[in-house]
Amino acid sequence: MRRIGLMLVSMILLLAACGTGASPLASAAQKDVRARSESAGRVMSQALRPRPALEHAARVRGDIGVARIEIMEAEGDGLNGHVILRISAKVPGQGFASGSSATACYRYDLNDNSDGSAPHEVTCPGSAPIVADPNYVAPALPKDAEQRLRTALAAKDPRVAARAAFAGTHGVLSTATVDGVLGVSVRLGDSTRVEECVFGRLKNGRIEVWVANTDIAQPNEMNCGASFAAQGLGHLGPSKGH
Repeated sequence: MRRIGLMLVSMILLLAACGTGASPLASAAQKDVRARSESAGRVMSQALRPRPALEHAARVRGDIGVARIEIMEAEGDGLNGHVILRISAKVPGQGFASGSSATACYRYDLNDNSDGSAPHEVTCPGSAPIVADPNYVAPALPKDAEQRLRTALAAKDPRVAARAAFAGTHGVLSTATVDGVLGVSVRLGDSTRVEECVFGRLKNGRIEVWVANTDIAQPNEMNCGASFAAQGLGHLGPSKGH
């Protein structure tokens, strides 16, 4: 009976490991590499789709803790391209657990599909890693975007002031009026994916500005549009107004 009980426990553990997608015999380093491959795909998918594939890959390249991510291939762009990353990890031993190391390469097909960030393990290319531009800085909204928008909404002509406040930045600005309420949105991203979104509105002389949380919306339910700002939607936290 004792032997049967041990066999049942072993089978349960084996099935549990299979359910997570990880081999029950995988080392800590192998599991770390696999987890990082999935995380890298999610991070790369946040880049503007039309940008070159190398820019997508540059977001994840480098040494991170016990791991290193290198760019082996980067062709095309985020709408029609692919990236191959080489991910290596070296996990030191702890207690009774021995240390382990692992290296694997993953291909990411970049397109406008929702599963475009899924990693597919491939044979590592024999070429040297691609060195991304060390001076590359990912596009972003100004750090003081909320303050700029708040100041603009307090101006005599908020629409003109808002456009002037974000001229020359990566922000895409739009305005709309809903039931007499002026809404202004400033987004970073293209029509397929919004990376950052700041909303502001002027209602009965009161100014509200907040970072919009469009991630909680269902597909096609809400985006970074000025009409949503006018309605006070997409609050990530308490609104800031006066």
